[in-house]
Amino acid sequence: MTTIDPERERRRLTELYRGMSDEELESVADDGKSLSDIAREALTAEIDARHLNLRMQPAETGSDELEQRDLVMIRKFGTLPEALVARGRLEAAGIDSVLYDDNMVRVYVPTFVQGMRLMVDRENAEEAAAILDEPTEESVEAGYEPLRCPECRSLDVTFQRGPQSWICNVCRYVWLDEEPEEESEEPEE
Repeated sequence: MTTIDPERERRRLTELYRGMSDEELESVADDGKSLSDIAREALTAEIDARHLNLRMQPAETGSDELEQRDLVMIRKFGTLPEALVARGRLEAAGIDSVLYDDNMVRVYVPTFVQGMRLMVDRENAEEAAAILDEPTEESVEAGYEPLRCPECRSLDVTFQRGPQSWICNVCRYVWLDEEPEEESEEPEE
């Protein structure tokens, strides 16, 4: 198991925050409750050095005991709005979920291509997947179900010409475009 040198981590985070724009710092500060004490100190120092009027969310208080959870990934998303909608659908159903790597996508959108992982407790995985597989009210009203990657169920897919296929921008799975079956004009006997 690797231990973290606090001083080295402080220097790394100081450099990271120094290279961010004011908007990126604001985004990190908005999620301040999830930061370590060292990260909060480095972020506060950078905000103060820039004389920004940003308020960081207070750290969560309570037990110092770490909560061990058996989390499993149920979906991977290429866009933050898509991930937040899915997490909201699970919250509405009373299922606690965790979105991993959402801060990476917020800060490094052009370069972070691994996507965000939506995780739930193992015992809720089947129910959560079923909820996310249900068509949304918007898709039912419009009369269609949006195209999803058959591998990871992401909506972030792109059509490719020659050979005509689809590629998932999250898991990179490729599948052929299926032509709709044409109805036969000959009556069956």
